[in-house]
Amino acid sequence: MRIAGARLAGRPQWRLALLAERLADEHRRLDQLVTGDLEVRASLALSYQGRGQQERRLFRLLGLLVAPHFPAWVAATLLDIRLAEAEGLLERLVDAQLVEVAGQDQAEQLRYRLHDLLRVYARERVQVEESTAAQRASLERVLQAYLALAEQADALLEPSGVNHYGGDPARGPRDHPATAIVEHDPLRWLEAEYESLVAAVDQGCDAGLGEPGWRLATALVSFFGARAHWDDWQHSHTIALAAVRRTGDRDAEGRVLGSLADLYVARNRFEEASCWLEQSLVAFRETGNRRGELQSLQGLGAIDRRQGRFGDAVARLEQSLSGFRELGWRGGEAEVLFDLGDLYRQQGRLEVAVVCLEESLRLMRAIGDRLWPAPILRSLGLAQCAQGRFGEAMGCLEQSLALTRASGDQHGEAHVLQGLGEVHRTQGCLEDAGSYLQHGLALARATGDRAAEAYAMYSLGEVRRQQGRLEEATGRLEWSLAVFRERGLRPWEARALNSLGILLAAEGKQAAAGMAWQSALAIFRQLGMTEAAEVAARLAEPPTLAT
Repeated sequence: MRIAGARLAGRPQWRLALLAERLADEHRRLDQLVTGDLEVRASLALSYQGRGQQERRLFRLLGLLVAPHFPAWVAATLLDIRLAEAEGLLERLVDAQLVEVAGQDQAEQLRYRLHDLLRVYARERVQVEESTAAQRASLERVLQAYLALAEQADALLEPSGVNHYGGDPARGPRDHPATAIVEHDPLRWLEAEYESLVAAVDQGCDAGLGEPGWRLATALVSFFGARAHWDDWQHSHTIALAAVRRTGDRDAEGRVLGSLADLYVARNRFEEASCWLEQSLVAFRETGNRRGELQSLQGLGAIDRRQGRFGDAVARLEQSLSGFRELGWRGGEAEVLFDLGDLYRQQGRLEVAVVCLEESLRLMRAIGDRLWPAPILRSLGLAQCAQGRFGEAMGCLEQSLALTRASGDQHGEAHVLQGLGEVHRTQGCLEDAGSYLQHGLALARATGDRAAEAYAMYSLGEVRRQQGRLEEATGRLEWSLAVFRERGLRPWEARALNSLGILLAAEGKQAAAGMAWQSALAIFRQLGMTEAAEVAARLAEPPTLAT
């Protein structure tokens, strides 16, 4: 601060912004912090030169990291020494004020960091005093360690492996110092290391260490989805895709493309998701990766299901189901059964839907998957609600809610709350329904899930209609209808049209109501939603309009 003030005092023509701009350039920062006999670099050099050889080496190697903070095992990995030795070196650097203690993280690891100016100085020294080969070896050890631990955490959360296109990743060594922390609570470890993991993806891809970079990106997919980290998912996979394309690794490209498609499915951007999956399918067929090919096919079928192309969906899903059973991959089988069960539920084929969903749930529980039972239970609960089995439906949805909350999955929780609101609404418990739906709506907005927001708005519109608050109901239903059309969610578009028809009829607007019902009827028939079509047909008949 003294140096900056002195430089500005001696240069009255300088604006504050000019000095700020010069200091923002990391490569020039220490050069700018000089005035008279005051120099930051010289002060740092004095502290640095006064340390022992191993302390100096650790300090400068820490300059390789782009992560904002780190636990002691990272220091041990950089030097390839035992954890206890690294902890001792770090404490001596803390005493010398070359390293700061950043506090304890969610996984109860003590974390350290370098002040910005110290980080710049460490990077200067590592470039001067370490060979390129030594720098690369240290960095690669750290990235491989992050990868091994992230894949271990991912395997504990989602052992079904359905979020890994083309095959399960290779598991790293199990004797790492942080292994016990990961095994005890993989979610907390991922939360603690999240910033460092995302930074490691960037660093691995930028440094030409492609495999640790792209594999780490795909290992984080389940966590990205559970925490609604859409921007980081997009960024990490964009740079991972560029990295694998530079190397010409077509199988790796197929895997990254599949994971990128899952992001667009989660955001209900189905055209883009289909584009990525088609490319993934081509890559896997070129490399002969049968599981990857089937997963891409299943992903395309799942998009067909969401958009109401039920015939195409069934064809693709049954083909992938047969293939997964041939491969003996239970995770893939369970995911396809979920897709089929949810499809049959929307068509009103409730008995076969329940059979598929119950078998999917059984398989996922047998595998020990922590994330997939929640959406399966939600769909099963809605199917049971449609059958009038309200007690069982509530049991399934409450289990689903508990699972999403335990994993911190606010994105999934928003969908479950909408389901609970629907069950209460169906039973006539309108106040409770409204409470669940308002909470779900808030979570959908917080996670940026526009489709989940529209589902909740649709259900709230139905609640308000049943309460006789017709103006509020109309506003919510019209808003949800616009989103369903925008996202290509055809089954929901038909439901919203049907409900708007009922509202219009109640307001005496018979012609407009008839048009809404006719539009809903056309969609229901096109989608093969027989039971819903019958209801819409009865409403659309002219004699019915009089009542």
